[in-house]
Amino acid sequence: MAAALRNFLLAVALSAAGLHGQEDPPEEPMNAVDQDMLTPEQFLKVHGLADANKDGKLSMQELLDFSHKTRIISFGKVANTVVEQSDQNKDGKLTFEELQANQPQFSEQMEGGEKQEKERIMALEKAKFEAADLNKDGSLSKEEAAGLFHPEQNQKVLKVVAEQSF
Repeated sequence: MAAALRNFLLAVALSAAGLHGQEDPPEEPMNAVDQDMLTPEQFLKVHGLADANKDGKLSMQELLDFSHKTRIISFGKVANTVVEQSDQNKDGKLTFEELQANQPQFSEQMEGGEKQEKERIMALEKAKFEAADLNKDGSLSKEEAAGLFHPEQNQKVLKVVAEQSF
């Protein structure tokens, strides 16, 4: 049990620090785990951050809450990166056209295939974008973009995705 808790906290801490899930993972995953192991001081710091009631123990709810908070931080970092890379006019916001022009995976989806399928994908992506645009200004702030890329963070986007899945 202690090993499982330690591994969980390690994954959460690495995720929060932006070390987990790097684009170019090391060739030998076990060496990466050894390199990324928390020192006792770091472990205690993470434990202290997760221990919301400061009783020195971690409940399952505290672990879940801490994990949720670190996911939100991680999602925000991803959204910031995408907005910064795709924001052609450098206004700090992302329009649908900017997103479309600068996302290679979106372009690959649109190449070849049936016209109806292309139209379906375009309509889905546009609907997700509009659902993520909480203030309805036609562009996404970095905060709004997090909900587009991680639908579980935005109930409206999640609903669009769920409706299209069934």
